[in-house]
Amino acid sequence: MQIPGQFTHTSSKQSTVKLQSEYVNTEQSDSFIIDDSDDEFESHIDQGRKSDTSDESEKTQHELDKEKLLSLQEQRKSTNDKNEKEAFKLQKEINATRKNLGLPNENIKGIKPNKLPTQTIDGSDENLQTSTQSNLPSPVERIIFFNIADRNELRKISQGVLKCQEISESYQIRIDAIDKILDDSDGIVGEDEFQRDLSSLIKLQWQEHKKISVLHAQQNNIESRVISKAASLKEINDECQLLLESCKSEKTYSLEEKYDALVSELKQEHANSPYTPAKIAVAGASAFSVSFLIADTLSRTVSMSAYIPAFITGTLHVIAAGPVAKSIMPNMWSSPVLAELNNNFKLRGASWGEQWQGQASEKKYLSKYPEHPGKISIEQRLEEEQSLNNLLAARYKDEEASYFFFTMNYLLKAMGAAMVSKAFSTGTQTYKLIEATLHGVCGNLSGASYLFSQQAARSERNQSTNILTPTRKIFSSKAEELQSLLDDIENNLKKSESNPRHDTRDLTHHLLIKAQQQVQNELKIATLQASWLGLLRHELSINFALGSRLDTIAEIVGRSISLLPLSIINEVTSNWRNSSDPWLVFIGHALPAAILTMPPGLTARPLYSGAIRSALQMMCTIYENYSVPMGNHGSTPDDSDYFNTNWRGNPVKKDEETLL
Repeated sequence: MQIPGQFTHTSSKQSTVKLQSEYVNTEQSDSFIIDDSDDEFESHIDQGRKSDTSDESEKTQHELDKEKLLSLQEQRKSTNDKNEKEAFKLQKEINATRKNLGLPNENIKGIKPNKLPTQTIDGSDENLQTSTQSNLPSPVERIIFFNIADRNELRKISQGVLKCQEISESYQIRIDAIDKILDDSDGIVGEDEFQRDLSSLIKLQWQEHKKISVLHAQQNNIESRVISKAASLKEINDECQLLLESCKSEKTYSLEEKYDALVSELKQEHANSPYTPAKIAVAGASAFSVSFLIADTLSRTVSMSAYIPAFITGTLHVIAAGPVAKSIMPNMWSSPVLAELNNNFKLRGASWGEQWQGQASEKKYLSKYPEHPGKISIEQRLEEEQSLNNLLAARYKDEEASYFFFTMNYLLKAMGAAMVSKAFSTGTQTYKLIEATLHGVCGNLSGASYLFSQQAARSERNQSTNILTPTRKIFSSKAEELQSLLDDIENNLKKSESNPRHDTRDLTHHLLIKAQQQVQNELKIATLQASWLGLLRHELSINFALGSRLDTIAEIVGRSISLLPLSIINEVTSNWRNSSDPWLVFIGHALPAAILTMPPGLTARPLYSGAIRSALQMMCTIYENYSVPMGNHGSTPDDSDYFNTNWRGNPVKKDEETLL
């Protein structure tokens, strides 16, 4: 079957072999389609290049024709849906220009602008499903838009991939031979030496695989700069979702219905339950108890520096308070503001790193808007953001203002302590116990009040969603559904691999493998959540999961710093609290209560955590650019598809579902 845009005659078998060795990796590259037309066109270009050396004006005209063709195609894309007559007029000019370039005519009929795309987010025509239509240039057309330097670079990359594969295969032969020797022989002489050789070969093979990944990243970057049309993230997500839907069996669909029914039943139960406010209050008090109360108790019972409790509180508040509260609450409101502000700090850090490397204009980040095609530069991505002041104001309203309940309740405690200042000044163990009890009660009331107020503020945001806390039964149902989906994907993969006509470059197969890995991970999580205290254990574990570690570190340090002013004031006013003067006792308790929440106290934690997160992201960006050296091209590993969760410019799910 002839590919659209292909020359009508074919090249020799020898030319096809040459093309395979120069332009494609038949096992791993999805970016080039092997056909005879590519080789024929390359031959055509080579011949033209020889004649161009004697006629500079023809070479200039050739470049002008390429630019004209690109311009006309862009005009036609914007005209297709508006004026059919004008579109056909432009098509005539396009065909005339294509003729000058040695390309066959194309027909505007049959172009479907609203059709689901068949390109990846970077714009390469890697078909997610079998399709004969594409808005991208054909293989022949694609080559013409690569300048000579890019074509030479792509040729070097392809040769490098082939060389690395040959080396890796040679290592694998030796690995298999050593494995066979070790398996077939018991107590063989020199077994330790064989084991050392085996470990060394495996390490060398892994290094070759890493080189191949870097080379593919370079190749993807060159293509993404040259190919003009790219699919949006939304379109990619939609098509990948269709791919998953096509894999599902009747059993999986029935298990999905069972899961949805259980979720609906639980929602209805919570909606009619009179205990929901009580559960929120218990969750808030529990969050305080596992963070502030533990640190305060330790500071009263264990001899330590006055500044150590700040770091204990900050650490426990980040790691334990949120998971404990979330496991108790029946549902919670998400925080789009919290996620957007955290993401804004990451973008600023990434911008500093890109500017440091001179790659601020490289297109490697996803747009804020899912409908935006392709990737954009860090400069363009920052232009899509709200101002930092607006984000800080919104976060203060939703997350920080409620901390003043702590100040209010501790002021009440200060008034009570002032009324019995003479008794407190005796310093007996009884009154110390009474003071600690009052402190704990006020703290628990503050924690409950804070969570009520925070959830009410979040619920007023248009983009906020109400997230249900499933039961173990529902998590078990979800795990059963995911296991069935995993079986469906594996069956599709086996069917594809058993097909003798299976193409290893088929993107559908590639995406199914990634989907298999993703579903396996989700199944592991659902199985954990279905176990005893599974939700709490999962929430505790994700604090240091891949993609969350830097956020957790920044939050711990930021919150600890925000509590240091409280530690300083506590140290200064410690003697006042033991005084018999009611006013000194009141000030000794009231001043720390005010400093706790006022800047530079706890409500300033977004600035501290954000600055630290930006610095960490800057270092990560610089390291990433060094670890994938691109010369003048700049790139990152391909992480734009549906099944990859790495951060590339947009808020992550964990940020939106953060409770405290």
